[in-house]
Amino acid sequence: MSRTPPLSKELAKKEPVQNTHLNPTRAFILKRYRSAQNITDKEEIAKLKAVAYDYLQLQKDLTERARLYDLDRGAEVVFTPKEMSRRAAARSGLQLPKLDPDLE
Repeated sequence: MSRTPPLSKELAKKEPVQNTHLNPTRAFILKRYRSAQNITDKEEIAKLKAVAYDYLQLQKDLTERARLYDLDRGAEVVFTPKEMSRRAAARSGLQLPKLDPDLE
C-alpha cells in the first residue's frame, strides 16, 4: 500500500494549517489532499497532485499580480514620462531607441 506523496516544498512552506481560517481555499486543498493519504489509485493520486499544483500556480500568479500592481501604482508621481515609456516598452518586450543627448 503506497502513500500519497507529500505536497511540494513551496506549498508546504506556506503558513501552518492552523491559520486556514485566513485562506479557506488553502484549507480545502490541504484537507482534501491529506484525507486521501491511503489512496492507491494512481489516477486519483495524479488528480490530487494536479489540484495541489494548480493551487500553487494560483498563489504564485496572485503574488506576481500584486507585485506588478505595486510597481504601477503611483508611477506617474515617481517616474518621469520618459522612464514610464521605457518601462511600458520593456513590459511588452521592446526597447526604446537611444536618443541623441543634445535633443533631451
